Amino acid sequence: MMRTNLLKILVVIFFLSFGTLSLFRYWQGQIREKRASDFAIAHMHYKDGRYAEALRSFSRLIEFHPGSKEAISSLYYLGLSLIQLGDNERAIYYFRRLKNEFPASNYLPGALYHWARAEEELGNLEKSFQLYKSIRNNPLASHFHPDALVGMGRVSKARGDWEDARDYFQDVMNSFPQAEASVEAKKRLGKLNVNLLTSPVVTEHCVVYEVAPMDTLTAIAARFNTTVELIMKRNNLETPIIRPMQTLIILNGNFHIVVDVSENILTLYFNEEFVTSYPVATGAPDTPTPLGEYTIVNKVVEPEWRGFPPNHPENILGTRWLGLNKPGYGIHGTVAPASIGTHITAGCIRMFNEDVEELFDFVPVGTVVRIIE
Repeated sequence: MMRTNLLKILVVIFFLSFGTLSLFRYWQGQIREKRASDFAIAHMHYKDGRYAEALRSFSRLIEFHPGSKEAISSLYYLGLSLIQLGDNERAIYYFRRLKNEFPASNYLPGALYHWARAEEELGNLEKSFQLYKSIRNNPLASHFHPDALVGMGRVSKARGDWEDARDYFQDVMNSFPQAEASVEAKKRLGKLNVNLLTSPVVTEHCVVYEVAPMDTLTAIAARFNTTVELIMKRNNLETPIIRPMQTLIILNGNFHIVVDVSENILTLYFNEEFVTSYPVATGAPDTPTPLGEYTIVNKVVEPEWRGFPPNHPENILGTRWLGLNKPGYGIHGTVAPASIGTHITAGCIRMFNEDVEELFDFVPVGTVVRIIE
């Protein structure tokens, strides 16, 4: 009898334990589902741009489910939400927590990148640079390598290390040509190169020239295959008047231009190195821009067109003309800036006026222009 009762008690205990365990597992499953649902809602707030709501939702997940995968993800997205709300300092706090508490997280490379960007925007350039560098040196963060290099370039430029900045931007273009960051690198490299071309900084492409008696800027420009305008800009000259024994920094080399009519992009090179690129308009289908290799044979400031004077609304040439050795064709400005980027011209290469004015000052007569497709 006692054995029977004991057996019954054991059976009851077994079923009670099994029921409790099942209930506990059910309860855990419910918590997991609720956690996943809450994260999905928070993430939806973030994707829809409702950053304040996302902030509150991610904060609750971190508070009530610490250590869970949703809480780890929330640390990352909480930082991103704060960046969108303009609070970089608080964002850095959560990115730092992610790094310190969950160093193996898949979100860490992204957190480090956005942390670096936040430090950069706060003006903490050295801290920002070191974070970008740590990303670049981490094989597990390869997805962010192009962005980190661009960041290192931006910081180097801000610190005045222009040559280093050029190297970082060029590295992105060479190593990651298909990456989205390469577009930013190319744009920033172009602006930096233009700044260097017009600055008094002496580079490996420069010579320091001492003005001789009877020298003129025109003669010096012709001797070094450059332009008077570029010499004046590089040496901060307000007038073309020079004096004997004056020293000038002269760019020593050759520009050439490549126009890609399929992409409507004009790219300027110096000694085979990329300088900058500009959007252009090229020939319409029935009046295509002629492919081939040409040279610039004349340059005109404020050109007339078919009897219309400069600045006349019917004068389609804009503010500059660079004529090619194919009669009737050239590179010029525009009175229709909305047309840039399209195939609409009668065969000429059309640029924004500010762009063609910049290009005009760089390239001398005789510059090679290759038009490709």
